[in-house]
Amino acid sequence: MDSITIKDNFSRRAGTYDNYSPAQQLAARRLSGLLPLTGISSVIELGCGSGYYTAILKKRYPRAYLCAGDISAAMLKAAAARLRDNTIDLVLQDMHRVSTDKKFDLVTANACLHWSDDIDAVLRNCRALSREGAALAVSCFGPQTFYEMGASLKRLLPGAQIAAESFLPKDQLAVRLEKYFKAVRIEEYTHRENFPSLRDLLRLVRLSGVRGEGLKSGYLTPRRVKDWEDAYRQMFGAITASYEVFLCWATS
Repeated sequence: MDSITIKDNFSRRAGTYDNYSPAQQLAARRLSGLLPLTGISSVIELGCGSGYYTAILKKRYPRAYLCAGDISAAMLKAAAARLRDNTIDLVLQDMHRVSTDKKFDLVTANACLHWSDDIDAVLRNCRALSREGAALAVSCFGPQTFYEMGASLKRLLPGAQIAAESFLPKDQLAVRLEKYFKAVRIEEYTHRENFPSLRDLLRLVRLSGVRGEGLKSGYLTPRRVKDWEDAYRQMFGAITASYEVFLCWATS
């Protein structure tokens, strides 16, 4: 998505995002397990959102300078309310373009890189922010995220797509990372969540940003939602949603 769409989507859900982001929070915790324990005196986080991962970074590096940025002012307000720590610099910034002359020991981002429509620009920016020998640690979702939703939707509306289908697969992500960083390593895992109904899943989708495309206004009538749910259950046995998650590590 373009930056304006990203900003608008996240700003609208700043107040409720934490209640609908268990997969993003799990990714933050697992990404933190890859972080170095020592040698980090400065950290920049891109796309900090409501500050869940920021709090983990502050706990991991209590004496380090920590800068956390997001394109959404509403998300930064939510982060400030969560963190209540004036030693953390919360900055309004686009992850494609960060205006600072500072260099960091760790550049990191959780569950946001996949939303970029120009990942090369983000990674160039990450490299420019890195000191020589600095660490890069990012998590992002892959194109198999919500594949059940996409496959069952196509039963009703051939040609329809969900946004996750445009996310980079692991091999292409590795190629992009290797253009700007060294010693690239990517771990992957799949996280699954079950929902009582399709409407419950669609509520999470609406509040977490993975949105269907190709659906005309008014298309999802109650009858069509029922037909979609029937197709979903026939194909997968339940209303299950999978997240394909990549944990990426590299050095500058």
